[in-house]
Amino acid sequence: MSILHNDIEDLSKEDLKNLVHSLKKEIFQLREIIDNVPGDVYWKDTSGVWLGINARGSESLKKMGFPSAPKDVIGKTDSELFGEETARHFKENDRIIMKEKREISQEESAILDSGEKIVQLSIKRPLYNELGDVIGIVGNTVDITYLKKIENDLTAAKEKAEAANRAKTEFLANMSHDVKSPMTGIVMSSSLMMKNPAWLNVETAERIHASAEQVLNFFDSCLELSKLEKSELQSEKESFSLPVLLNEVHALFSPRAYAKKLFFKFDHESDVPALFTGYRGTLYRVILNLIGNAVKFTEEGGVTIRVFISEKTDDTHLTIGIAVSDTGPGIPEDKHQVIFEKLHRLTPSYHGKVEGSGIGLYIVDQYTQHMSGDIKVASEVGKGSTFTLFVPLALSDESSLSDQERQKHRALLQKTSVAPTRITEMPRKTTSPAVPPKITLDEHSPLVLVVEDNLTIQMVTEAILNSEGFRVDIASDGKEALEMFKPDTYLCVYMDMGLPDKQGHEVAQLIREKEISLNANTKTPIVALTAHAAVEVKAFCEDAGMQGVFSKPINKEKID
Repeated sequence: MSILHNDIEDLSKEDLKNLVHSLKKEIFQLREIIDNVPGDVYWKDTSGVWLGINARGSESLKKMGFPSAPKDVIGKTDSELFGEETARHFKENDRIIMKEKREISQEESAILDSGEKIVQLSIKRPLYNELGDVIGIVGNTVDITYLKKIENDLTAAKEKAEAANRAKTEFLANMSHDVKSPMTGIVMSSSLMMKNPAWLNVETAERIHASAEQVLNFFDSCLELSKLEKSELQSEKESFSLPVLLNEVHALFSPRAYAKKLFFKFDHESDVPALFTGYRGTLYRVILNLIGNAVKFTEEGGVTIRVFISEKTDDTHLTIGIAVSDTGPGIPEDKHQVIFEKLHRLTPSYHGKVEGSGIGLYIVDQYTQHMSGDIKVASEVGKGSTFTLFVPLALSDESSLSDQERQKHRALLQKTSVAPTRITEMPRKTTSPAVPPKITLDEHSPLVLVVEDNLTIQMVTEAILNSEGFRVDIASDGKEALEMFKPDTYLCVYMDMGLPDKQGHEVAQLIREKEISLNANTKTPIVALTAHAAVEVKAFCEDAGMQGVFSKPINKEKID
């Protein structure tokens, strides 16, 4: 457009007419380009007053509550349009852009009148006049809400995948411990029985049985999980006696509670009917898991099971509440829901506190949903936990029961109560099981400290070491080991890696510190015992100053 450089006064009317037409065409094209540029284009003066906006920007502002944009936007400041708090952020950015004459790119959030939150990417830079002076800012804002949603979804998926991978790794570690530890007890006990007939006694048989039962329970849980994952859960509704079901549960867990000296109470409210139709097998499995966890995690006090009517739907249907309360360690509030996730455990079983795969409560949650029920947890660290199951059931009568269930129900009616209220009132055993005779060793025989919390492994390890000519002291946890250990006293320390209070490598470090503080003449060799592969814990052991790692079980070859 060289004609623009001519003096307008020298132009003919025809040239002037062409010039005006050309300018109108150019302005139209520029306006068309600005209106159709991707994003909201706008420009403001140095005082933050809006000077212009493109068509896309007008549409965006209409969504944000400015129905007459751009008329109700031009000439307004950010404060007038968006409020002082939002405007303060915009003003600061504009000031930096104009002062430093540089471009700024950043994400900005806004809330629409509908309540929808949108995320925008804004690129702003200085606006210059023909002399090169900064006269404001020009910006281009693009709605990236959908991109942020995709990003958030991908992040959530990544975190979920990582959590699943961690859960799988944790499960494999738990599995290694929960299978290998009891199998170690079985192998070591049976080995001693083959070599020494004196070990063929009731106590050894009981310990082997308990270890085998632990392995069996673990694999039962894995099989249940497999069925759930394959949607093979098969359970049909049937008529049953609730008192019979609860009595069976009581008979199963009362010996365990008694052995731990816990009270074990049933509070069966009198207005709760006895006969129902529902998923008996599923309900039984859920109650087993809840009471089993309560007994397992409780060391002092006891467990109470309360059965009550939660809601009456009509004359033939109601919701039963079954609350299982314990005086155990409690659960942090932020963990009340994650405990129901698959393979999740608050404390790994290989830390030595309690066994478990992290499957039980996941199965409880899935079975509860199968029964169209609900489960709530109330717990506080140090004050115990209460798991309350709510399950809808239909009322039934004796004629609907199977012959076997009817016989059990009638037999139970002849008793005075569903279950004894306090299991610790049961008569105590008056005779002790036969214990194999210990090998008598000279007081000058080398002394070994075994740090191990599993009673079966304690007993068998001591017997094996005795048979090889070693006297044995046994500590059941890290605290006891530190109290018993004296420098220059023990030939060797066998240290279980998973203890109830500390990890084995942590106890080993404290033993080394105790040796230094007491000016020990020599370092007592410390050998790790682990239910994992030895290579998995080797680095921890070396850092703790331990001299070796044995994978359980211990045997004559390892001692030599």
